[in-house]
Amino acid sequence: MSIGPPPLPPSPRRDWFGRHWVAVTLVGVAVAGTLIALFVFGVEKTLRDSEPYAEAMRRAARSPAVVEALGTPIEAEYWFTGNISYNNHNGRAKFDIPIHGPSGRATIHLEATKLEGNWHYDLLAATIEQSQKRVFLSDPARRPADSVGQRL
Repeated sequence: MSIGPPPLPPSPRRDWFGRHWVAVTLVGVAVAGTLIALFVFGVEKTLRDSEPYAEAMRRAARSPAVVEALGTPIEAEYWFTGNISYNNHNGRAKFDIPIHGPSGRATIHLEATKLEGNWHYDLLAATIEQSQKRVFLSDPARRPADSVGQRL
């Protein structure tokens, strides 16, 4: 009769977290991801709902040079860069908005200042991707005389 090593003692029972740590970790990552996504989409919606963004899109859609280069309808790409800040009745906005139409792409460059509740556009222009021409969308009185079709 051979005697072997003694049997191993039973392993201690793990607590609930010890048995479900993978599921808890996955739920935590999912919740964190959801909160981050809600924040990003909330900021994006706030920027898209701003007056400078809406005015930039309106002016691009009404610009004969932009419509000729991109065709219609002109739509914004989903992601764009920029920021906007408010301080009572004053503020500042700076956006680069990629747009496209059936015939091409462009980027709207916007810099605006809000003074006493009114937005003033320091820069509002679209750069056509194919030709790299810049089309100024600001009021004719505020743009340089040779600005339409200017190359960068």
